[in-house]
Amino acid sequence: MLGMLLQLKRGAEIGSLFDAEYVTVVALIVVLFLYISSLAAVNILEAHITSDLGEFMNKISLLSGILTSILLLLILVPAFGWFALVLWTACLVTVVTKSY
Repeated sequence: MLGMLLQLKRGAEIGSLFDAEYVTVVALIVVLFLYISSLAAVNILEAHITSDLGEFMNKISLLSGILTSILLLLILVPAFGWFALVLWTACLVTVVTKSY
C-alpha cells in the first residue's frame, strides 16, 4: 500500500524507495523487526508469571509499533511525520521517567 501511495505522490520520478528515503526505510525495517520481536516476547511471557519483564516488553512493543507508523508517515507526509515524531519522543520521555 505504501508503494501505491508513493507512486500517487511522486508520480513516475521515483525509482526505488531505497533511493528516495534510504535512512527512513532502514530505520523502518529495524523498528519493524523490534516490534515483531517484542510482540513475540510478550506472547511468550504471558504464559509465565514474570509481570515486570512482560510489562516492559509490552511497552517496547507499543512504542515501536507507533514509531513504525510514524516512520511510514514521515515518508508520505514529511512535515506531519516530523511533528508526530516529536510527539512520540515526548511520550517516550514520559514513559521512561515514570518507570524510574
